Amino acid sequence: MIHFEFDIALSAPGSSIATCATIGPRSFQVVAAGDDAKNIRLWKITRKESLLNLQGHSSDITTVAFSPNEEEVYSGSFGGTVIIWDLKSQRPISSLKGHMSSCTTIAPFPAGQQNYLATGSTDCNVKIWDLRKKACVQTFKGHRGPVNVVEFSPDGNFLASGGVDGNIKLWDLNTSRKIFEFSISNSPITCMSFNPQHLTIASGHQDRVVQYWDMENFGHISSTAPDSLPIQRICFDDDGTVLFSATNDSLKSWDIEHGDLSGVYETTWRGVEDLKVNSKDGMIVGLSINGTSFAYWTQDLNANTAAARIEEQKVVPNIPKAKKKSKSDMMTSFVAANSEEPVGLDVNDFMPRNALPVENTEEIINEIYKNHSSILSVIKRRTENASLVVSYWARGDVNATISALNMMNDISVTADVLKYSLVDSKAEGLNLEHCALIVNLAKGLIDSKYESYIRTGINVASLMLKQFRDIVTSTLVAPVMGGVDLSREERMRKCENCLIAFTSIYDSPSLAKNANRENQVGALAKELQKSLETFIWETKR
Repeated sequence: MIHFEFDIALSAPGSSIATCATIGPRSFQVVAAGDDAKNIRLWKITRKESLLNLQGHSSDITTVAFSPNEEEVYSGSFGGTVIIWDLKSQRPISSLKGHMSSCTTIAPFPAGQQNYLATGSTDCNVKIWDLRKKACVQTFKGHRGPVNVVEFSPDGNFLASGGVDGNIKLWDLNTSRKIFEFSISNSPITCMSFNPQHLTIASGHQDRVVQYWDMENFGHISSTAPDSLPIQRICFDDDGTVLFSATNDSLKSWDIEHGDLSGVYETTWRGVEDLKVNSKDGMIVGLSINGTSFAYWTQDLNANTAAARIEEQKVVPNIPKAKKKSKSDMMTSFVAANSEEPVGLDVNDFMPRNALPVENTEEIINEIYKNHSSILSVIKRRTENASLVVSYWARGDVNATISALNMMNDISVTADVLKYSLVDSKAEGLNLEHCALIVNLAKGLIDSKYESYIRTGINVASLMLKQFRDIVTSTLVAPVMGGVDLSREERMRKCENCLIAFTSIYDSPSLAKNANRENQVGALAKELQKSLETFIWETKR
């Protein structure tokens, strides 16, 4: 690893501390750095003196970022103001004001789409700025603490924000709505990075772990083993197959495809501020800050500490590979109903883990039978649970049936019982209260990845809508008469619960994704989506 050191004080008299710095994402040869004397300075690698000094903030600089083409620099300050600088004229283009306290992070739009800018702040808000209008066009609220990082998806359709509260919020920029929230612990998020090729995102945390998330399923994929110090920066290579993570004393690379720790690099840096992959030159470049100076580091990606890699691999959990897909293919992972594998069971979980000796048939049989009891116990448990719940239904105790399904929290049993009780037979004795509870169970099936479960969920929701649509609509839109009518108020409450349950399915990303499928499930989902849209509109007339 080689590096160049730059002393802020030599080029910026009066300043004492470098507060932030970033590397140019196009050339990897320029650095923008802010200091506590309200300066933003531009440096060229290999030159000790700064190229220019930008001044205009009234408080300390807290964060800086380059535009993708390196023609502009964006700087945020302790007071919350963000200034857009034109590097050619060395003048500010605009000053963006709206945050009530320190601007902590800035994210430019992906290359070729430089009309918008995202910022986060200690005021717990995320803002989207239109650089043409020089104004805030959207404020996203919801974080319960300072926002530490914001990041646009490579296609520019989504924005992710992570904060001290440990939550990653995924925002749909086309609808200006939060579509999901990732959270696995309360550990503050220090950095994030979208995979440039896959529908995944990685987050670094204060608890020294990198978490890997699936934007397709809106779920957690895996975690790395805890590092020695909190994760400071992470990034992917251009192919999206390698993830790099940096702490204040280490740099590691992770093979996403095989789930292995692929490299441990020797470092002497402290205070990592930026990390980027320069694929053209086969290097990873980084910035570190130490008081009055910062250092620019380069590391040959083909060189790593093999001994350390072998030792560390022993404690690294698997990180599954995510399939490469385009934005238009952002669909829930899907297991077709005609799959030869049993629904909801992974046969590999019951197979021998180690290679078996071909010459010894008896040993092979014994090894296979080691896991035989496991799969039998799983099947037995499912059968017993399903039989118990069906017995409740058979004697007409709908409340006990629904209560048992909720307590078991077994999606396979829920799918079997609802299919047997509602889809394959005539449902009788149901009321408004049952409707809301059953629709919530159906949503869980629609949110799953198995085609047979999804189809059952859609069919159940459709049946409930058909059976209770008229009474819910007529009750909610009927004019309110004078006096107190307790029975009507109770009926209103139950109808409102039904509406909430149906609306949760209509708003669910899973229904929208399934409606885009070109199969029977897609046709059923489209029909339900259309019926729900009309129903919800009718209740608001």
